[in-house]
Amino acid sequence: MSSTTSPGQPGSTSTSNSTTSMPAVTTPGDTSTLGTSTPSSSSTGPSSASGSNSGSSSSSGSAGSAGSAGGCSTLPLCDDFESDTAGMAPDSTLWHVFMGCNPNATNAATMGGLTVGIDNSQAHSGSNSLRIVGGDSCGYYAITTAAFASGGQLGSQLYTRFYARFSGAGTADAAATQNHNGFLSMYSGSTPGSDPSFFTNYTQSSSTSGQLRLGFQGGVVVWNNIINGKDATLPDIDTAGEMQSVSPGAGPWDCYEFHIDQTNGHIEFWFNGTAVPGASWDGTSTQGVSDQWSTQGPQSLQIQSFGLGWLHINDAETAWYDDVALAGSRIGCN
Repeated sequence: MSSTTSPGQPGSTSTSNSTTSMPAVTTPGDTSTLGTSTPSSSSTGPSSASGSNSGSSSSSGSAGSAGSAGGCSTLPLCDDFESDTAGMAPDSTLWHVFMGCNPNATNAATMGGLTVGIDNSQAHSGSNSLRIVGGDSCGYYAITTAAFASGGQLGSQLYTRFYARFSGAGTADAAATQNHNGFLSMYSGSTPGSDPSFFTNYTQSSSTSGQLRLGFQGGVVVWNNIINGKDATLPDIDTAGEMQSVSPGAGPWDCYEFHIDQTNGHIEFWFNGTAVPGASWDGTSTQGVSDQWSTQGPQSLQIQSFGLGWLHINDAETAWYDDVALAGSRIGCN
């Protein structure tokens, strides 16, 4: 889809064992080759997290159809990227490639593949993953809207699960996860993803619409609300808040999960199966942790999309994603 848009808002964040079938690539900002370390993680809830390769993984070419992607084949979205071709863009019936501030720009070839494309040098399960290289201040993303479409399976309770690794995490070049950058974007508003203007206006904010982002700031994972022109973070960029969040370790695939209650904006967040209080919100303000979110966070949401990529505020890095799932109840890491 061709579209035009205006630059994003300066200063806002959106804030393993790898299966190696070809030599690992050197990525922007990465001075070393990513290794194959296994993270240790505790877990709570219905399933335990694992940074290890889960073995075989079937393909998933459409929302809620074929594919295991960590046992999620019946869910509204389940994609392990195994049905895609390495070096090509992800399935266009499921994912829209959004090239940030210049959305009409070519999804250019780079590092043996595409800027936003399928890579077989790293994978959490199977052979393939989604890779995004570089980014800009509006964000390079692969965005799906299918599961949010009218008549879709997702309701007011949104649960997500995906695995991610970043080129700078825990290495000598830790800028990716230490500085102000982002990796996930969801658009909330009344305009559905099927509307011709959806991606044209994707970076715009109004009194009732805009992006809810997830990224890094202060060395930890943070939420960033830019709906209604706001620029609030959760947790607060404060020592107390940062201590309540989490930062990716060196090399492994990490499992990210969250639940958003769209009726009241409440959030539950888990990292490798363990609850993260600083990235969660139950409506109670805690000094130094959620002061800002209590007054400037979203009171309710109408999410229309889910996008994974890289928002380059401070650093151009490379991100990989695998085993992505959306549902109406907790999926868990497996």
